[in-house]
Amino acid sequence: MAPGKSKALATVTNYCANHHSDAVVKNCRKFYDGRHVAVIHHVNNVAVHELARKLLDHEGSEPGTPPAALPSAPAPSTQASPPAASVPMPTPAPVPPIEVVSPAVIDHSADAGMTLFCFAWSPRRKNDEGMLNEVRRQYKKCDGHLFFTDTESPVKEDEEDFVRVQVPKQRVERTHGQWLYHRNMAGLMPSWDHLLRSGIAERFDWLLNSELDHFLSPSRAKETIREYLQGLEDGSKEDKSGLSGPIMLMWGNAFVFNRKFVQALRTNWPQLGRVASSSEGDSKQGRAVGCPLFMKNRFEWPDSCSQDIIYPALAMNILPFLQQKVAFPGASGCGQPSRNRRGKAYPLGCWEMQQNPLNGESEKGELGAIEVLAKMRTFKDKWEARAYCKASPVEAVQKNCMKFWDGRNAPIIHHLHTVSEHVLARTLLDNDPDPA
Repeated sequence: MAPGKSKALATVTNYCANHHSDAVVKNCRKFYDGRHVAVIHHVNNVAVHELARKLLDHEGSEPGTPPAALPSAPAPSTQASPPAASVPMPTPAPVPPIEVVSPAVIDHSADAGMTLFCFAWSPRRKNDEGMLNEVRRQYKKCDGHLFFTDTESPVKEDEEDFVRVQVPKQRVERTHGQWLYHRNMAGLMPSWDHLLRSGIAERFDWLLNSELDHFLSPSRAKETIREYLQGLEDGSKEDKSGLSGPIMLMWGNAFVFNRKFVQALRTNWPQLGRVASSSEGDSKQGRAVGCPLFMKNRFEWPDSCSQDIIYPALAMNILPFLQQKVAFPGASGCGQPSRNRRGKAYPLGCWEMQQNPLNGESEKGELGAIEVLAKMRTFKDKWEARAYCKASPVEAVQKNCMKFWDGRNAPIIHHLHTVSEHVLARTLLDNDPDPA
């Protein structure tokens, strides 16, 4: 699964779903998350080393390309057709005018005028509501933001930055704790429909889709966007060519889209915007209700449609099938490193609390990790950081120094579960202490 230089880059999800080996089908995500690792352990013979060097490091031969037998999207015909069988949904009612919530003053002196719009989907469950004020405080630092929920939301009266969208009735009741579990694209598809048809999406240079259990620093997001663009510029010819077209940055399960990506999405929305309907005779399609039809018979279909599977498939396979080549630097697994085609590392886009060496996702552990990440930002280089770690009384800090160092500027931290964690991250990592 090395990133190839072939124009016809096969989607990982499509590749796995059609693979002859059951082990590949069942472990697709494991291979996908490992596609950019810097080290592979227990390589015990020269032949394996040589193959890894040729295919993964592009050294000693032309970079490896997927075997000819790998399944991929069919070649485009002269007649426009969707990438998967689809059934038109009823035409939605016109979008009522909704003003994007914007901050009173934005200082663009440090980001050369870059504008960033932030949005998230929420079913407005109790745990979401508990953290919403902190998440909103960070979102207000974007150049515009909105939250989306469904028309059956349990909250009687929404705030001005919430938009309700129609989510097709699911097999699981709305009140069930598993409603839209691993199916959040069923909520994001109508959210995108609103953003595209209202014109909101094209007002900004970049759109960022994150979640309520993310800590987001918009200022660091802008810095990281610039670093990713520089990574493309410093990369191979193919990397550089991506700068002129649609771009989707992958920061774990948060994704960032440039204006040209949004325009490509809008142009093809009559096809891409179709979702599975419960009224269809196809039982699998009925199970996939609300999920995008362009994923039919691909990975996760029909029972799940997670954004960290859908967005990469859209950029890697679906839009290229529609003659829209997309650059997609980064990694769709939070905490995973990534590099350009010349081996230069991109900065970490998402720091994963599930990988936290300090007691994982416990509140004490997460607060401790935030403090160490903040401390890392005070060092001028990794040698100073290593000296600090070596002197630390905490063994987990000693042994995982570079993990914290690499995450010191990550714009996203995933799996924050309490208000106290959000407050500390905001205070230490975004230099925004209380009071509000």
